[in-house]
Amino acid sequence: MHLARGVAIFAAGVWLVLAFVVVTRKGASLRVRLASIALGFIVPLGMLGFRYGPRLARWAKHSMSHEVDLSWNAPTESPRPISGYHIYRATAGSSKYELLTWPVVPETKFVDLTVQGGRTYDYYVTSIDDSGAESGPSNTIRVTVPWIPNFAGLLKTRNH
Repeated sequence: MHLARGVAIFAAGVWLVLAFVVVTRKGASLRVRLASIALGFIVPLGMLGFRYGPRLARWAKHSMSHEVDLSWNAPTESPRPISGYHIYRATAGSSKYELLTWPVVPETKFVDLTVQGGRTYDYYVTSIDDSGAESGPSNTIRVTVPWIPNFAGLLKTRNH
């Protein structure tokens, strides 16, 4: 793997030297010189991009993704044992909540990986007892997801 990186860097360097030779050669037309300058930058970047492109694409995809981590307390007074929870979400200002979890979530935490940067969402949780009956909604929480890229996971929206 290190050999391929070295070959790509060496090839990019050789291309830059050749482009420099053409540009500084006497008798070369302005058009040839400009084309050599352009190719002198494009080809090495392309070679390096071919080598590092997949890694950069994965990083860009990760940096543009966001998540909302939710957690809550289990109900203390319930006539029947709780078997899990449903989480509902709506875009802020909308009254149309969508169910995010099917089947039920057995824990008192949930990570929403489907949010988009720059948007605000409202969430609520309901509990499901062992007979399948659903409780009323919990308090609603509003979460604003930052629009800026999530560089290396530094920005996480957490609400507890």
